[in-house]
Amino acid sequence: MARHWPWWVAGCVVAYNPLWFLPERLAAAGALTVSERGAIWAILWVVGCVASCFGFLALFRGAVRTRRAWMDSLSRAAYIIYMVHYVYVVWLQRALMGVSVHASVKFLVVFMGATLLSWLTAQGLLGVSWLRRVL
Repeated sequence: MARHWPWWVAGCVVAYNPLWFLPERLAAAGALTVSERGAIWAILWVVGCVASCFGFLALFRGAVRTRRAWMDSLSRAAYIIYMVHYVYVVWLQRALMGVSVHASVKFLVVFMGATLLSWLTAQGLLGVSWLRRVL
């Protein structure tokens, strides 16, 4: 998979594009009912998501060949980050509710803040020897 990563990425793009063009074009031509269009859209969505997962996995395994300490740390802490990130996302979103800035700025603040806080929490939990064995 990693050796042929350009093909997997191309397959990802090819599988995702019909999602946005095919159901609309068929509906405009009168070839589909609303429920048929929804079913085709749902099937193409799943195919696009699966292709994207394989495409990105192949890309990162095939194109990124050097090890970095921060990537290893992130990989080691991924499960804990998954477990605790929602708390930080909710807290940061709540803290930004009254702030009058563009939504993209709020997204960046919440994304970066939740990622960093979750990562720091994971590093703290991994510092405890008996938790490291469990997590």
